[in-house]
Amino acid sequence: MSIRKCSRYLHSTQAAVLLASVALAFAALLPAFHVTLLAAPDNTVNVSLSEYKIDMPATVPAGPTIFKVSNVGEKTHTFKIEGNGLEEKLKENLKKGTTGTMQVDLKPGTYKVTCPVMGHDHKGMALDLTVTP
Repeated sequence: MSIRKCSRYLHSTQAAVLLASVALAFAALLPAFHVTLLAAPDNTVNVSLSEYKIDMPATVPAGPTIFKVSNVGEKTHTFKIEGNGLEEKLKENLKKGTTGTMQVDLKPGTYKVTCPVMGHDHKGMALDLTVTP
């Protein structure tokens, strides 16, 4: 085998080894990414909105949380939570009989939950939510 052919063979072998090493390293990390991407919050909180009441637990655990919000009333409502640097609201108001979801990461502390539609919060659609560690 000539020196030139030997040199090409070594370069292609080194490239193949490098490529295989990178592929193995990526494959070793892939399960961790897969779990992270598919992990869903363990905590789902059901919320019912009606005139002029928010029906939901007063205490929930900290961590990733999905609020499943249903409008069981006659009027349009929405859901807003704020506190501990968090301020989130459903993307759209809920008409009678509709449901929306909102995912947040709750830290321990106290939050204010309201329906900010046309003064509904002043008519009783407001409550304090305690988030425990």
